[in-house]
Amino acid sequence: MGLNRVVYCLLVIITVLCYAPYVLHLMRVRKPQPHTTGVEQTSELMKISDSDPRNWSTLGKTNIKGIESLFIKKEVLHNQKVSFHSMAITHLQSGEKNIMFWNPGKAARSPLDFRDCEYSACAMTTTLRKADVLWLDVNSLKSEALPPRPPNQIWLFGSRDPPDLPMFEHLDRQDLNNQVNWTWYLLRGSTWQARYGHLQERPLPRKQYNEIFHRKSHDVAWFVSQCDRPSRRMEYVKRMRTQVGVHIYGLCGNFTCGSSGYHMGNKREECLNLLSRNYKFYLAFENSFCKDYVTEKFFNLFNDVDTIPVVRGGFQYHKFFPAGIYIDAADFPSPESLGAYLRELARDEQRYVRLLKRKNRFTRAEKPVRIACELCKAAHLREPRQVYTNLYRWLRAPGNCWRPRDL
Repeated sequence: MGLNRVVYCLLVIITVLCYAPYVLHLMRVRKPQPHTTGVEQTSELMKISDSDPRNWSTLGKTNIKGIESLFIKKEVLHNQKVSFHSMAITHLQSGEKNIMFWNPGKAARSPLDFRDCEYSACAMTTTLRKADVLWLDVNSLKSEALPPRPPNQIWLFGSRDPPDLPMFEHLDRQDLNNQVNWTWYLLRGSTWQARYGHLQERPLPRKQYNEIFHRKSHDVAWFVSQCDRPSRRMEYVKRMRTQVGVHIYGLCGNFTCGSSGYHMGNKREECLNLLSRNYKFYLAFENSFCKDYVTEKFFNLFNDVDTIPVVRGGFQYHKFFPAGIYIDAADFPSPESLGAYLRELARDEQRYVRLLKRKNRFTRAEKPVRIACELCKAAHLREPRQVYTNLYRWLRAPGNCWRPRDL
């Protein structure tokens, strides 16, 4: 009887030892429970190597609490067992990732440059089926049917235009819902925020600032080629001009420099030198009142241009830029009062020179984030894992843009 019991115990031990690895393996690859964050969860977290981006977690128009929430899935992946995580990363970093701009029938865009990136194994392609990431923009979606989508292809929407422009109406389409995974856009809640630049402080350049003041022969200049814009800036400037002289360059005025409005075409440096030499103020008026929207109109004035920017738009300039380096139209009750202030300041040498010196302590810095590098890295890691349930509603969410309140 005792011998039978010993044999039975030995059989049990052998059985456990044989099957334990399978039990542990099943426990190891069990899918995690949903992770509660600011990102709405509607699908399970799949294995990276074979997941379909259309089934990644979804983003509704009110689900975003900040840019940190877009990367929350990275923490979930890092909490998995080492065997799963290491196999995934080995797979993701191998091979080259292909990026494609979707713009059928239109001029080719400049290719992205992946050199000197942390993840540089990326290339541009014009073959849809080879693309790991397909870059869509508002112009390519105006009237085109969406391209056929391979199961593992990631879709990105990229633009730096404000969402209240009429062309964004073309994005109100059902077939775009639950399709876009990533965004490169001006809103801070985007996967990557599209910026025109940023400022950095420097020692004050040595110049004869009083001579600069006396050299200038005109008060205000404005380069503009798009006249009828949501901000109604033409109407605003018309009222300003009752108090101060404004020279308007481009398609909306009588003065010319460069080939295309505020972009100044291929004569950008020549036009900026003209501003620096002859004008005391420049109107950096945006075409829309949208949060997070500030363009090269502002940053161009910080390329060693001895002209003070006058800003008008939805961007919170006082929150992100130092005080005393620009004049904000929002600080004045009317266009006429702003015009009168500029006329007065243009004739006060001491105050003007003090303001110009303060402004010249800052310069436009190189862009801190290269979208090519960020995109190549994300293509290899396939993170963040997300889907925009309704891109149009996210772009047109209440509070993103508004009508001017100063007219």
